Amino acid sequence: MRGERVKMRGERVKSERERVKSERTFQSERTFQSERERVKSERERVKSERERVKSERERVKTQLQDMMSLNASTNSLLPSPLNAYTDNPSLLIQFTAWLPQSYRCLGLVPGHAWDGRNVNSEKQR
Repeated sequence: MRGERVKMRGERVKSERERVKSERTFQSERTFQSERERVKSERERVKSERERVKSERERVKTQLQDMMSLNASTNSLLPSPLNAYTDNPSLLIQFTAWLPQSYRCLGLVPGHAWDGRNVNSEKQR
């Protein structure tokens, strides 16, 4: 009798160990699967975000190119603002007063000497 009880108890303990082991394996496998799914969805999210950023960059780039080409075509149609002032030196002086000093010093303003005085008025003297 006693030997049988020990044997039964041993089998019960053994089956309990197997059950716990299989449950742990199942839990870890389920955790692993859920982690795998989480990583997969995160990768998909990052991929879609990259695609969105890429398309946004392309959109902005084409928009900028369109604006630049429109600006270039508009500028070619408009008369140069300096042309209106070269006939009237006082207007030219008023116009160049708004320009930064570096523009005037570099001689980038037509009709002006290096020191910022009007060349045309000096020639007439």
